[in-house]
Amino acid sequence: MYEKLSYAAFLNPVEGNSSGSYLTMASTGALIFGIINIVGNFGTVFVDQSYWQRAIAARPKSAMRGFLLGGLAWFAIPFTIATTLGLSAIAFEIPLTAAEISNGLVAPTAASTVLGETGAVLLLAIVFIAVTAAGSAQLIAVSSLVTYDIYRTYKCPQSTGRELIRVSRKAIIGFGIGMGILASILLQAGVSLQYVYLTMGIWIGSAVTPILLSVIWKKTNKSGAIAGMSWGTSKWHFYMANVLLYSVR
Repeated sequence: MYEKLSYAAFLNPVEGNSSGSYLTMASTGALIFGIINIVGNFGTVFVDQSYWQRAIAARPKSAMRGFLLGGLAWFAIPFTIATTLGLSAIAFEIPLTAAEISNGLVAPTAASTVLGETGAVLLLAIVFIAVTAAGSAQLIAVSSLVTYDIYRTYKCPQSTGRELIRVSRKAIIGFGIGMGILASILLQAGVSLQYVYLTMGIWIGSAVTPILLSVIWKKTNKSGAIAGMSWGTSKWHFYMANVLLYSVR
């Protein structure tokens, strides 16, 4: 692997990497991606209702340990998969177009090339488990928000348990259909997975500080939090637009 990657860097040096090498941590593109990734995932954790539900349902001591262990476990998965399969694709000179790379096809192509059908099945199992676990958590989170925070709080405070279950089921079906339609629209529009992932940080990153202040500062009110999120989103668009375009390019 070392010899193949060294030879690949000699033939096609990477712009922005130290000496054009694939075997370096000194990478401008990786630094930009890392910043966007950190901001985006902070926003994901703070804005995602499923994380809050788990934290509220558990004891504070257990929630702290669970989040720390979960964060450590989560980091190891994309880091090792991206490193091993990404470098394998380069070492084996797997032909991939820019569109295929942006759509996240490097890992499955490399796995199937190195391990054959076994590699493809293993990666499919990983993706399937990750998608179903995340999808079920999102469905439950959205149904809880719609049922308790919106329906019972504002529309029908005296609703019965049977009514709440009915609203929850409708919310799950509606959210599932909506996400399917949105995914189909993005696919037909030619929006790549890389673009969606990178723009996520811009759209939700500004909500981190207002939500954090609402938790630790009693004087935070809803008007200030909403205004801060809106203002932060507009500022992120100005400051991160060039970074995002550079990364996608």
